[in-house]
Amino acid sequence: MASLLFVASATLASPEEVVTVRPKEIDDVLINPGIGFTTFQRFNGHRLNEGLGWTEGFPIEYQPFTGSLTNQDYPGTTIAYFRVYWKFVEPEPGAYRWDMLDRALATARGRGQTLMLRIAPYGTGPDQDVPTWYRGLVAGSEWERNLPLEKWRVHPENPLYLKHFGKFIRELGAHYDGHPDLELVDVSIVGAWGEGAGSEDLTEPTLKGLLDCYLDSFPRTRLVLQLKDERATRYSLGKRPVGWRVDCLGDMGGFSKTWSHMNDYYPQELIRTGMQEAWRRAPVTMEEGVTKAKV
Repeated sequence: MASLLFVASATLASPEEVVTVRPKEIDDVLINPGIGFTTFQRFNGHRLNEGLGWTEGFPIEYQPFTGSLTNQDYPGTTIAYFRVYWKFVEPEPGAYRWDMLDRALATARGRGQTLMLRIAPYGTGPDQDVPTWYRGLVAGSEWERNLPLEKWRVHPENPLYLKHFGKFIRELGAHYDGHPDLELVDVSIVGAWGEGAGSEDLTEPTLKGLLDCYLDSFPRTRLVLQLKDERATRYSLGKRPVGWRVDCLGDMGGFSKTWSHMNDYYPQELIRTGMQEAWRRAPVTMEEGVTKAKV
């Protein structure tokens, strides 16, 4: 259809109707929908955290809107990234704080952004634990006495984990799948901050069960997975297009003198997990991770 239109235009246009356009060269950051930098726990026009602290996993601390969408020392963006822990969105069994997510989505829209969302099961400290009610359900059980990984706060093989965290994810999908202001959902199943530590150790039924909570519940909203577990990525790709996410973009040796993410992990991991062509059909999102020693 485009070729036919081009031929017709070329045939009918007279020399006097030809318009030559020479775009002016600029060095600005192009602000395109769904691509580029993101604000984190913030929106366009917000001040940044002071010092080196941040609010990973905690509810957004809203600031008075001044009417300006300018981000000091940073470009404007079309995406706001919100990460919050499960405990804040389901403080009581079946009592969901949709109002918290509704406000974030509405604020993003008002600032010319869409919202990327990750709801992680837990972080690392006591104030970043699973919901208090879930801790009460599993406390003292054999599953929780000897957690095999430091970055697990509860055992994902405990049937209660898939039952309750899985139910929460399904309710999340029922409420928000296809929301026009929801850019994507960051798949989070285990590990501190929801970054997937230990997913390779999960049994097949548990891994697929947790992934299905997202894959089945968000048929319209795009998903990204941590680039960690070949079973997880290949299983997910077998059901639908999914994208990928990594930390430490730009690391050329900040963690080791003989190893770097950019040279020795990401290229190989993309091939191993079958995700090297995923970018064609789903998003890719990365977090900068150069250590202070290398800045």
